[in-house]
Amino acid sequence: MKHFLGFFLPMLIQISGQFGICADRVSKANEIPVSTYIIVDQFGYRCYDQKTAVLVDPQQGFNAQDEFIPGKNYQVRVWNTDSVVFRGTPVAWNGGKTDATSGDRGWWFDFSPVTTPGEYYIYDVEKGVRSYPFRIASDVYREVLAAATRMFYYQREFTRKEAVHAGSAWTEGPWFLQDTVTRDVNDRNSSSKFRDMRGGWMDAGDVNKYVTFCHQPIHQLLTAYELNPGVFTDATNIPESGNGIPDILDEIRFEMEWMMRMQDVSDGGVHIKMGNIDYNDAWPLSTDTRPRYYGPKCSSSSIAAAGMFAHASIVFSKIPGWETLAENLKNRAIKAWTWYKSNPRSNACDDGTIKSGDADWDLAYQDRAEVVSGVYLYILTGESKYHDAVKANYTRTRPFYDVTWSMYDGPEGDALLLYTTLPGADTTVKNAILARKTSMGKTSAIFFPGEDLYNAWVPLSSYHWGSLNPRACIGNTNMDFIDYRLDSANHQRYKNRALNILHYFHGVNPFNMVYLSNMGIYGAERSVMKIYHAWYRFGTPLAGNPAPGYVPGGPNKDYGGNLTSLKNQPPQKCFLEFNDGWPANSWEITEPAIYYQSAYVKLLSHFIGEECTENVPPDSIVLSKDSVSLKQTSSVTLEATVYPATVCNRFVKWVVADTSIAEINTEGVLTGKKAGNTFVSAVSYADSTITDTCFIEVIPCIRTAWENVPVHIPGRIEAENFDVGCGDEAYYDKDASNNGGKYRTEGVDIETCSEGGYNIGWVEKDEWLEYTVVVDSACYYFAEFRVAAQSAQGGVELFFSSGPVSTGTVSFTPTGGWQTWKTVRSSPFFLHKGEQVMRLIMKTSLFNINYVHVLLYEPSAVAEHPVSRPMLYPNPAVGECRVTFPGRDAIQLVQVFDCTGRLVYSVTSPGAESVKLPITEFASRSSFFLIKISTNRQVYYEKLTVIN
Repeated sequence: MKHFLGFFLPMLIQISGQFGICADRVSKANEIPVSTYIIVDQFGYRCYDQKTAVLVDPQQGFNAQDEFIPGKNYQVRVWNTDSVVFRGTPVAWNGGKTDATSGDRGWWFDFSPVTTPGEYYIYDVEKGVRSYPFRIASDVYREVLAAATRMFYYQREFTRKEAVHAGSAWTEGPWFLQDTVTRDVNDRNSSSKFRDMRGGWMDAGDVNKYVTFCHQPIHQLLTAYELNPGVFTDATNIPESGNGIPDILDEIRFEMEWMMRMQDVSDGGVHIKMGNIDYNDAWPLSTDTRPRYYGPKCSSSSIAAAGMFAHASIVFSKIPGWETLAENLKNRAIKAWTWYKSNPRSNACDDGTIKSGDADWDLAYQDRAEVVSGVYLYILTGESKYHDAVKANYTRTRPFYDVTWSMYDGPEGDALLLYTTLPGADTTVKNAILARKTSMGKTSAIFFPGEDLYNAWVPLSSYHWGSLNPRACIGNTNMDFIDYRLDSANHQRYKNRALNILHYFHGVNPFNMVYLSNMGIYGAERSVMKIYHAWYRFGTPLAGNPAPGYVPGGPNKDYGGNLTSLKNQPPQKCFLEFNDGWPANSWEITEPAIYYQSAYVKLLSHFIGEECTENVPPDSIVLSKDSVSLKQTSSVTLEATVYPATVCNRFVKWVVADTSIAEINTEGVLTGKKAGNTFVSAVSYADSTITDTCFIEVIPCIRTAWENVPVHIPGRIEAENFDVGCGDEAYYDKDASNNGGKYRTEGVDIETCSEGGYNIGWVEKDEWLEYTVVVDSACYYFAEFRVAAQSAQGGVELFFSSGPVSTGTVSFTPTGGWQTWKTVRSSPFFLHKGEQVMRLIMKTSLFNINYVHVLLYEPSAVAEHPVSRPMLYPNPAVGECRVTFPGRDAIQLVQVFDCTGRLVYSVTSPGAESVKLPITEFASRSSFFLIKISTNRQVYYEKLTVIN
């Protein structure tokens, strides 16, 4: 185990020049082999937080050939003495299934009852292997936070990196002294337009600086300080340390002073970015003397700066000695807003001449930024014009159309929640924000982790370039409920959700790797040692020795480089430690960024110190239910409340009397396994005599139509009236709860519909519902879907068991609201007569569906909604078949070819919408034919099956 060095760390850095030099403590544990498949948070855990080790058996991906089946007896041992402080048995995750996003199956070993501070490891008794060591302590993350915030110091330009602050390995002269004479990119040699734009942070791995890209980090860092000011110290060993002001504010000030130089004080407009116009970077960076250039004043950068100036002014005004600076920032915020409102807006202000990213925002993004800036300017000035902007546009912000609230663009959610605390907040707006936020707590994206072996579920779509940014933001949006005292009954779940995401950063992931750079001295046994960054680039002495604390981009399932090995991995395994340039494109995986960093810092800052300090013994446990009735394979959540409220060790052990009937996980999620009765008990870990018990009845699962009455087709099928049955049989929903809480008890999300009755909501991609239907006659049909979507593109599909037959994906555009409905139609499809199962498949996320109406296909009835290609019906056919193309291009010629390619029938029909094919004239037995249909504009080919 690494020594914990506290604030002597900078002194050691100066002497050693790099991290990872501390010797392991002398312990018998050193002789025990390490299994990298016993995974823990490598820094450790706070005393009274949930603690779960993940035991992994890879099934897919780069390590699929490895096997790890844990023993039944696990121990938590003290590192120095090897004494056993806890024993337990791992529990199979999700019934032994393989996690789709990681390609791993596994087990959870809950050791939350271990609360005594110390250094420990997990030991597999049967296999004789151990985990990496870890600490349990109230301050376990304090030094990690210091390292993460120091990343911004390492990103500073125009600052000499002295050994006393940076460490001897990362000393260098100041970068880009020429920024004092930054040139206008559109008038490069006009000395009258030279501007002093020195200072500021490198945005990411490139050396350029962008005003708009500061929007997230500045607001998140300021908000983190406002929420938890006491965790940010004045002793992180940056040049300003010791001045009596928290170092995080000194760091933000450094960036704001650069941003002030980006503003034209004569009119308030803000230049969008500055930097290089080519990729000919020098190394060391202090030797790069290329001229540097600034871009134009833009609406996006001006509205962004207005909000950052205002927010910083609010915070800085409370710092003694910074009052003048705060007033200056206030005036600059007002001028930037005025310029934004007085000049035409544009989403094409950045032409890309200055490298490397497009720093512009589209107009919708600028609308949202206007709300953020409006909130802070309203706080700062109290003026109604800023308040009016918030009231006019708040429903356009991402939290009002993204089910994750703030997985992206976190400052929008932060500003809205802050607004609800203001004395002058509009009641309607305040209530709408709080209602929306509270409803978000019930979505699988936030409240329910879903199916993730590593207990840190995020949507599949978020495994993109920079995936660790939205992951941290999901943690933050869970902590919002605690920060703003919302839904207090579920605070423990929100905290656990956020903590598990933090543990993912700290090694509880498929790589057993800390997603921070060079963290060995802080206790990490394996951390990221190669990142894509101009200072630590490939081929330089620092290529494998970056400064500590950088958050890389993370796993990227959309990686576009030339490493095929990265493209054939499960999403969570699309990561590699490398910093190669083109064509390997390591920047898509390991490049850090100040916005990834701020999201992580904000999350981590919630967990510095112990929240429970006055421990008392428990005197009772009360379960949320006395009895539960549930179907096989369905789940319900039990809550165990430990009294009194001042108990710190609130952990309970769940015990099911008959585990063949039901099982329960450490989160209290009870799942039925087979029909029967049993009991589940919650037992206090602090005192095993303190218990409470719940009666469990598991009902056999019998698949039937809703109310035992199949729907006849043609007819209308209400989406909420799916078949009665078990999950994965009658329906598939990605979380175990009915998030809307209406109409039915199954874990399918149902809410009240504005059109009457109910609708399915909280839709996620690949969920499905099944309905028993009776098709009255074999014929062609089409389907109408009644749908609503706030802002996302939607898609649905029907699949019928007889045939089988599919409508294909029916896509639709946003409707502008969750209860703003429209009807979309499928192309025609053929159904056989009789009873069958219809499956409604959700092809995308983020939409609602009210009903499906399946109607007889009649060309005249749907001519105003033309099909996209000719149709053959019936198909398969007996005796006769028709070719139709209603409402589209006129049919000119139809030709029939047999399976040898021989033309067997032809008919001309100039201008026809429907053509009859007399099958008996060209087919004497069952066979397949190719139908060539020539229209005015193009030629189509369809396959015809003949049954004789």
